[in-house]
Amino acid sequence: MNWTGGGGYSLSVLMSKTKQLHAACYDLLATESRIAVFAAIAKNDIPQEIWFLMGRPHALDQGRDVLLSWTGTMFEYLMPALWMPIYPNTLLQSSLAAAVQSQQAYVVRATQLLLQEKPAAHPRPMRTGKTRAA
Repeated sequence: MNWTGGGGYSLSVLMSKTKQLHAACYDLLATESRIAVFAAIAKNDIPQEIWFLMGRPHALDQGRDVLLSWTGTMFEYLMPALWMPIYPNTLLQSSLAAAVQSQQAYVVRATQLLLQEKPAAHPRPMRTGKTRAA
């Protein structure tokens, strides 16, 4: 994390050859980056106000308000909960629950589509013309 002062910060990768920060900033609250920001604030490396500068884009998914993460993976949503408390009736808690419910709904839809394409419960074994040695 790089604190540039004057209200600017970057949670990004320092490119080893150029010694420049990568252009992609990773500053979304609904990701594991909030752990780095929290730890940096706790160490007094950056001001507390940075917490409120973290991105909070959100969307509705099946009527549920959910914070968006960088790539939408469960890792991004769930990993911070291993290190930081999630308080009830907060935006983080409702987003975490909505993300899990959305993922579960996706798996159900994907499974239904797969079963429609392959109705047989047990796929037939592939025949290569070779026999196994006993």
